Amino acid sequence: SVLMLCDAATTPGTSTARYVAVAASVADGGVAPEAVTSAAALAGMRFYKLANCAYQSAAGSQDQNVAADANSLQLDFDGAGNATSNAMTLTFTAAEFSDMLANGSSVGGLGFSAWRFTIDGQPRTVLVERSDYDAVNQSPGVVQLWLPQ
Repeated sequence: SVLMLCDAATTPGTSTARYVAVAASVADGGVAPEAVTSAAALAGMRFYKLANCAYQSAAGSQDQNVAADANSLQLDFDGAGNATSNAMTLTFTAAEFSDMLANGSSVGGLGFSAWRFTIDGQPRTVLVERSDYDAVNQSPGVVQLWLPQ
């Protein structure tokens, strides 16, 4: 399971922390997640950003009942695993992203982990983003979820 705890805060940092969890239960036919440790495994994939259980656009939340669309914040991986996004000015080389996935490092205050599930014979991958506390902007560290297209 991939879980996101949501709350009613309209402004980040004005309520308790939000959490994202990847949980495994292999009992009774459960599906165990596999940690993805190489950006090459994400090559050609596109992910959409969720915060507080809603897809996000540059203008903010797209509401909890809205599906990802052309306005949603995206993270795209090219054929080599290099990552670009309309959500951030940072770009990540495949080596940088692989280091984040394998070693928990961060680039520009951002870090990612990736998890793959196989459901009905089909692989499903999710990304979990974590950002550090930003003392300059007084912005709290947050954890957000990225779901595939």
